[in-house]
Amino acid sequence: MIGEEIANLSLRVVREMRLRDGERIVLAGPIDYKWRHISSINHNVFRLDLSGNIIWQVRRKEIVFADWGKPDKTPVIIDPAFATDDCDPFANMGTHFFVRRPSDDHQPYLPKFNYEYFEDYAPGRLLGISTYELEYDLDPETGIAACTGVPVN
Repeated sequence: MIGEEIANLSLRVVREMRLRDGERIVLAGPIDYKWRHISSINHNVFRLDLSGNIIWQVRRKEIVFADWGKPDKTPVIIDPAFATDDCDPFANMGTHFFVRRPSDDHQPYLPKFNYEYFEDYAPGRLLGISTYELEYDLDPETGIAACTGVPVN
């Protein structure tokens, strides 16, 4: 339930999506606007069972990219998962589950994927979550949030 505290983590449920059997995926934020556990800052999405116990805490699968800087410099490889000074908690969660399928139309400038949206969860469906900067596809079964590389509008 929105506003519910997650035991021993000093976090409060901000958004939630119901799964089967009363389980749910929740986006959590700090109770008094101050993060108490460093492990929670960039990993603030959880799957809870009917009793509110944690089944998993989100694991991020980031995209490693090169920061080319100036044209005459050697690129610096940046892995957002290991940036110690970069706090980018999840800030939003979708309201529907979805399945992404490749588009049959391969013309330039057209979407490469089609999306089908669902009110209810079933295995194989994903949930969109985002930080303040990037969008992620969350697998509700495993708790892995894969970065799509798409910036938040």
